[in-house]
Amino acid sequence: QLGGLKINHSVATASIAQSQRAPHYGAGFGVQLGASYNVTENLLVGFSYISESEITYQSILNLDFFGPNATTPSTFGLDDIRLQQPAEYAMGVGYKWDELALTFDYRYISWDTAAGFKELGWRSQHVFALGAEYALMSNLKLRAGYNYARSPIETRGGEVGQSLIDFQNHAVFQRSVSLLNIAAFPGISQGHVTAGASYEVNDDLGVDVGLMYAGKVTIARAGTAPAAIGGNYNFSTEVTQWSANAGARYRF
Repeated sequence: QLGGLKINHSVATASIAQSQRAPHYGAGFGVQLGASYNVTENLLVGFSYISESEITYQSILNLDFFGPNATTPSTFGLDDIRLQQPAEYAMGVGYKWDELALTFDYRYISWDTAAGFKELGWRSQHVFALGAEYALMSNLKLRAGYNYARSPIETRGGEVGQSLIDFQNHAVFQRSVSLLNIAAFPGISQGHVTAGASYEVNDDLGVDVGLMYAGKVTIARAGTAPAAIGGNYNFSTEVTQWSANAGARYRF
């Protein structure tokens, strides 16, 4: 995998201007394996595994700035951050009956052991997905699906903002970690509804359309902290998503 990360920040209470750091890039490597088996003519089962894949973004952020060592001269340099794409384990089953095909997938995503995300306190996810396809005509197929996974970030109140989190060997305040979760990494969508269709224009040309909608999810963090590190806080983020896509396929 290839990745890019750019982190800039400003602190209004300290009259610090917005930092202007260039994006950093890196590469990671892993293993992806899978297998499928036709139990009967109509029943298919499958399994897959994706290993962790890590990228180190070098000299990207001064982590100590967000903890008790913010004014210690020896910590003024920019630090590396390790981010891992978490390991995933999945299994699925599909059944076809005349014009109707049904699928069920289960996926486990281990955020709580992935570098970068485990320090942010992300919990692992159990992802459940259902899908259906109906051949309305020989050249027209209709599809629908639903996907659910609880947010890896939970709502939490009563935090002690000055408590310390070990973020890759740097002490960071809980208040800063909560702000980073809410403002920078709001990967909190939980339920996704999808619909689509495929139409075969002829033996060579096909077109596809699809829609996705994820309902509103709100996550919040609240706690107390001394004025010196920003004071009491109540952060919240709200996410709603939708997308539409269309494509064409041509066989040579």
